[in-house]
Amino acid sequence: MDFTEILMITYNRPEYTKISLAKLIQHCPENVRIWIWHNGDHEETLNIVKTIAKEPQIFKFFHSRENLKLNTPTNWFWENSTAPLIGKVDDDCIVPSEWIEKIGLAHKEVPKLGVLSGWHFEEEDFDYNLARKKIVKLPKGHSLLQHPWVGGSGYLMKRACYEKIGCLKENDTFPNYCINIRWHGWLNGWYYPFIRVIHMDDPRAPGSLLKNDNDLRKYMPLTIAKNKVETIDQWIKLNKRTAFSIQKSPKEPKKFFKIWRLIFRMGLVNR
Repeated sequence: MDFTEILMITYNRPEYTKISLAKLIQHCPENVRIWIWHNGDHEETLNIVKTIAKEPQIFKFFHSRENLKLNTPTNWFWENSTAPLIGKVDDDCIVPSEWIEKIGLAHKEVPKLGVLSGWHFEEEDFDYNLARKKIVKLPKGHSLLQHPWVGGSGYLMKRACYEKIGCLKENDTFPNYCINIRWHGWLNGWYYPFIRVIHMDDPRAPGSLLKNDNDLRKYMPLTIAKNKVETIDQWIKLNKRTAFSIQKSPKEPKKFFKIWRLIFRMGLVNR
């Protein structure tokens, strides 16, 4: 029987980690194995992870006292996993039941799929009339909101993509990696009708700790820091802009591919 392996990277979010890991375990079928990489020594989070790591669904647990962020743990997982499908769920996301079964079946029945993800935006962020030009019907009754990249949580990727392209580079991002996958001929995007993944760092999401601007400064999600967001209102607007940008942009933006063609000609990316 084919099996699937999922990585979760944890750091210093005990309230979220306890919920997200529990839900990931709850919604894992028997053929799924969970890997955990914990960054740093945040005591409360580490204690939660160590307790949950005793569950039978947890296949491997690694603790790095240094915060090695995202790429090193992801590469460790990709290099050591042997599963045909590999994925990641962030420690601030809640995955629904049967998300692995639905996405896994699509991967099995549609060989050209590269990275397929659950939708982690809010319901109000979706406009069917805007997005319908990008919704693609696939074999066996599956559909996809096609896009060159998806976010790094709630996705499953064919291991064949990693075997072709290799590891994340030092300054690479997962969306850029997805663009590289698309360049090699696979399709990426969000399964449609959407498989809803709750992103607890969105203030509108149930369970979010971000209720006011002080909370925003206290918890400071990585995306917020990168985009110099200072208020809850700005953070919500950024999430909404990202979602609508995904829906209205072309399925295969030429600006991405012009850059990648140049990179390939220069021999800077593994073919």
